[in-house]
Amino acid sequence: MINTPVNANLNRLRVLCADANSNMRSIYRTLLLGMGVGDVITADDGAVAYEQYRAYRPDAVITELTLPMLSGLELVKMIRTRPDSPSRHVPIIVCTADATRQSILVARDLGVTEFLAKPISAKSLQERLETVVSNPRPFVDSGAFVGPDRRRGRTGGEYRGPDRRERRGDRPSSPPSARPPAPETPQQEKAP
Repeated sequence: MINTPVNANLNRLRVLCADANSNMRSIYRTLLLGMGVGDVITADDGAVAYEQYRAYRPDAVITELTLPMLSGLELVKMIRTRPDSPSRHVPIIVCTADATRQSILVARDLGVTEFLAKPISAKSLQERLETVVSNPRPFVDSGAFVGPDRRRGRTGGEYRGPDRRERRGDRPSSPPSARPPAPETPQQEKAP
């Protein structure tokens, strides 16, 4: 049973999930439908995933890095850069057991929106999905990079990822070294 509350805003979403493992595809389908997602499409390899992406135009894509035919990273690159891609701005969440620093950096640099390490939970999947859909980061489309702004929380948008504690309005306007020290409270004692 899924203990996450159903979000009415997710019921209009169509999500494409690409994973070579049939059990994971079934888990994605169960979790996403359980949290209120309106339509879930699955694919067992990257080539099929790209064709389904073009045919069904999902609102979000969830992919594993390791896929037959085309890897998850190749799928991301095709979505972000191919002229026949229906929406280069679609949010892409990578869910993988290969959550090394290197794989995260490579995925980020190819335009992945969020990264989720396996094993996943219903709560973490729902948080990521709600974040990428309802609070997208600004999108960059330059010669060198196509994808969501890699500078989390440091742009003009209100983006706040599920693991971020600071909001745009909560950040000090100057670096800590330039701010005056906090006033002393009665509990503080001065060092001799």
